[in-house]
Amino acid sequence: MRNSLYLLLGLVTMSCSTVDEPPPQNPSTGDVIYEVFVRNYSPSGTIQAVTNDLPRLEELGVNVLWLMPIQPIGEEARKGTFGSPYSIKDYSAISPDLGTEADFKAFVDAAHARGMKVVLDWVANHTAWDHHWVDEFPSFYTRMEDGSMVSPVPDWSDVADLNYDEPALHEAMIAEMQWWIDTFGIDGFRCDVAEMVPDSFWTKAWQSLQADRDLWLLAEGGVPHLLDLGFDLVYAWTPYHAMKAVADGEQTIEGFWTEVMAYEEQFPPGNNRMRFTTNHDETAWDAPPVIRLGSVELSQAMAVATFFLPGSPLIYNGQEVGSRAYTPLFEHEPINLFAENDGMWSFYTDLVRTWRDVSPSADHSVVPLTDAGILGYTLRTSAGEDEVLVAVNPGDQPVVFRLPDAWEMVMRAADVQDNPDGMVLPAKGYLVATR
Repeated sequence: MRNSLYLLLGLVTMSCSTVDEPPPQNPSTGDVIYEVFVRNYSPSGTIQAVTNDLPRLEELGVNVLWLMPIQPIGEEARKGTFGSPYSIKDYSAISPDLGTEADFKAFVDAAHARGMKVVLDWVANHTAWDHHWVDEFPSFYTRMEDGSMVSPVPDWSDVADLNYDEPALHEAMIAEMQWWIDTFGIDGFRCDVAEMVPDSFWTKAWQSLQADRDLWLLAEGGVPHLLDLGFDLVYAWTPYHAMKAVADGEQTIEGFWTEVMAYEEQFPPGNNRMRFTTNHDETAWDAPPVIRLGSVELSQAMAVATFFLPGSPLIYNGQEVGSRAYTPLFEHEPINLFAENDGMWSFYTDLVRTWRDVSPSADHSVVPLTDAGILGYTLRTSAGEDEVLVAVNPGDQPVVFRLPDAWEMVMRAADVQDNPDGMVLPAKGYLVATR
């Protein structure tokens, strides 16, 4: 445990001369993000196991590795056997069961050598009840009139709410974040429940932390306002929920686009939304896509529909092999990355490769297709040119889709068939075309 007062006073003196520079980034095309739950990524649940698997992740084609929190987990009021990674007992430490500082530095260096950025999940809203700040800096916590601490949300009984009315907390939290940048050379942060932390903190944090380097910043939140605070991306929750409603038969395709286009119009042009068909929050409480969406085929089709929307797509660990395992936050139940996967590995490697070949630029806007039975769209440049076309049949019956002239298919479901009247998209089928 590091001396919090030392951090609080801003006296961190560790040299960053040995920290590798982050890999280059193409600002026009966004990133493919891979989320890692270290404890459940492998049977050993260690950082070393993720390092060993970097060649596989490189083959998959991802270039941003987002690690869920790797700090020690609180023991007081712990949920489950191992507790939530989001109940942090010490910000500037690595949980011993996951590995050592040397293990993490080796992971970051190995990822950088493969052109991948490393992003650490950051929990600024709350800490574990037995975090050392509780005794050292009691004013850092929200308290009732009787002086007792509170949880930010009643259901989050394993964590204590932080009090951002205390200016010293801002400085201490920024110093903790700076330690990870200086010590390991990480490239950015995914910020947990960002909307529950005051705007003033994020503004101050990014002004300080980005003074010497451009960090990659993802907010767990879905409102455009977060982009004004310095975040690069926010969660595309509205399209995700609309997608599930279509899969469940609770929403028409027309209704889907009414909802999604109203959402899209709130955002400025650019790759500023993270697109997904699952993540750790969803798979902790709900089934993974191959089960939640009803079939392998529909999970693939919805991944295609999601991937090419403007932004950066996310793959959650195990999704690329069609994992059917629920991944609880509080237990060690490792996924099997080498199980039979119904062709999902080849599908995802093809999907990422196609996405990169298409290279959707930051100024594309979405134009929905109006073909009956098709959930599809084109991506249109600011010059008015359509460059990418995505067509998905989420229904249970084949649909004939006429691909306009001059378009060339670059990816399609295996059983898409040519027909004198057009392409026959089977139930849950898809295609992607460019021109």
